[in-house]
Amino acid sequence: MALALTLSAPAARAALPEPYNLIYGAIEMDGHWVTAADTTVTVEARRLPTGATIASYRMGSQASASNYYALKIRLESPAPDDIMQAAETGTTLYLTVLKGTMVKNQLEYDMGERGAVKRLDFGNIDTDHDGLPDGWEQAYLFGLQSGAGDDPDHDGVSNLDEYRLGTNPSRADGRHPADLNQDWVISVPELAAYYGAWKKGQAWTIAPTNITLEYVTCATYLWEQGGYYKQDLTVTNAAPLWWITTPAPANAAMIASLDAPVMAKELASDGPLNAVSSDGPLSVVTLGSVLYRAGQPISLTNRVSVTTGLRTYAVEQFVPPGWTLVSVGNGVWDSTNSKAKWGPFFDRVSRDLVLTVLPPPGANGLQSMPGAAAYDGHRIAVAGVRIVADAPSLTARMVLKPNGHATRWVLEAVPGGSYALEASSDLQKWESVSQAPADEQGRAELADPDPTAAVTRFYRARLVQP
Repeated sequence: MALALTLSAPAARAALPEPYNLIYGAIEMDGHWVTAADTTVTVEARRLPTGATIASYRMGSQASASNYYALKIRLESPAPDDIMQAAETGTTLYLTVLKGTMVKNQLEYDMGERGAVKRLDFGNIDTDHDGLPDGWEQAYLFGLQSGAGDDPDHDGVSNLDEYRLGTNPSRADGRHPADLNQDWVISVPELAAYYGAWKKGQAWTIAPTNITLEYVTCATYLWEQGGYYKQDLTVTNAAPLWWITTPAPANAAMIASLDAPVMAKELASDGPLNAVSSDGPLSVVTLGSVLYRAGQPISLTNRVSVTTGLRTYAVEQFVPPGWTLVSVGNGVWDSTNSKAKWGPFFDRVSRDLVLTVLPPPGANGLQSMPGAAAYDGHRIAVAGVRIVADAPSLTARMVLKPNGHATRWVLEAVPGGSYALEASSDLQKWESVSQAPADEQGRAELADPDPTAAVTRFYRARLVQP
């Protein structure tokens, strides 16, 4: 890349200030040379690494500088009212490159004699090869000791992401990853891109790159409340719940109210069911058979019950690898993560979310199909069916073991099914003596309430309700 610079020092005239120092040079940023067309790039001179600016140059603002930056710094004794706009010979200044408001690099410069002209180029020098330019590490971390994955301010954003976002790694100021332009407000385009990437399982540019239910429902909650937010570590020291809503500035556009009809149309869903009470504002129970047969469709229903106290929610359900999607109701299929996804829902009503899948030929054994749900950034447990089993292997899975006494038993079986303990005195006639469901680990405790009914007693377990 050819760079040219034509600069002339001002002629000395009586009663005029002493000549300024001129610092100029080229800027390499993110693998490219910055040109005069990159007008969002500025170079600032500061007394301290993060202090006030005493001089600045915006790329393209001086035609004669071409693709260089040209920073003029006064050294004469200034008047008291503008003393912060000058420097003294022998002092150290910090020259800082910014793209918009993002700090991209910083170098130290020792001020020389009056009228000095110095070339100082900026490049992405990375001595320790951690992806962080040395100048940026020196500016914020005061050395190269901290790594790319470290989080010295404990705001949930790594040093590498802080560098990419232009935020301060020494101050807890992490923005929500949906806030792409990092302006502390989540707009409709940002939210639509964020939940669109969540639905499709697309990698996001800001960690967590695989968007979670908590993060997407936190983003929708913040937008639904007006879009403006802040980070509050007194609420919690963990993301995403440390992002809370904040009032919009007095002169801010009413983003939420203006775009709400558009968003409502985009997120339109089927009609509501009657709400069912729950211990919290949202409960989800997966209903359906725990049995499947290879080559035959199986359907599970996530019954969502909403009471009060939430703004938005979303639901996911995992599908075993190799199984084929038949239908996902009013949801979408994330083929990257083998999940069915529903939402985000803004209407705060209950509904049934039905998933139908086809086990492949030869499928057998236990298969995991857990559900997950979150509202307003809060993740909740999903009850009901989590594991399904093929019918032929079900019997082989049932193991009845004594539980400290001959009339008390522990059954190891398929989770979610209901099982009966049966007793017989002759191995011909059997009667049910107790019944219990298996928990999520497939464990059920069964007992004979009247073990003295016969001198000889035989026991067996049987599946009553899958």
